[in-house]
Amino acid sequence: MEMNILKEIFKAKDKAKAIGATLYPDKIILATENKVKDGFWIVTDQVSILPTDIDDSDLGEAVRKHLTLSKTDVPNPKGQVEFKQNRDRYKKAIGFRSEKQIMEGARYISIIEENSTLVISSTKNGGTSGDQKGHHYLPESIVKFPKEISNQGLAQNIKLAWSKCV
Repeated sequence: MEMNILKEIFKAKDKAKAIGATLYPDKIILATENKVKDGFWIVTDQVSILPTDIDDSDLGEAVRKHLTLSKTDVPNPKGQVEFKQNRDRYKKAIGFRSEKQIMEGARYISIIEENSTLVISSTKNGGTSGDQKGHHYLPESIVKFPKEISNQGLAQNIKLAWSKCV
């Protein structure tokens, strides 16, 4: 069932753009994501580390900046070595050394721009071990709205999405 949900979330068109927005107790990390030729998204080292008390207008503006950086039709990583190198660049950019640090206390949401619509999806944090490790999308949390929404409105929807993360 989860694969069907992911197909729905990520059936983005060729020109779609995406970012990940992670709320930690002491910071917000925005990370640009690129869509590879095989159709899945990979995180980049294009990140912004923001304070948790950032003004709504500034948060919305930063999210839009990262969406403009997102690319599609990026070459697929060549094997696990390139996947790991890509992930290591991301870890270095955000100042973390391990996946455990990345997952601990993280409330991750995806933000996808597709044509004139923004789609925000919350996740469940399954940690770094066991059958439920990683982030898992919560289908009941998906919200869609016009991309012309104000920066303040975008930030309010982002904060609501973070509140739905478990």
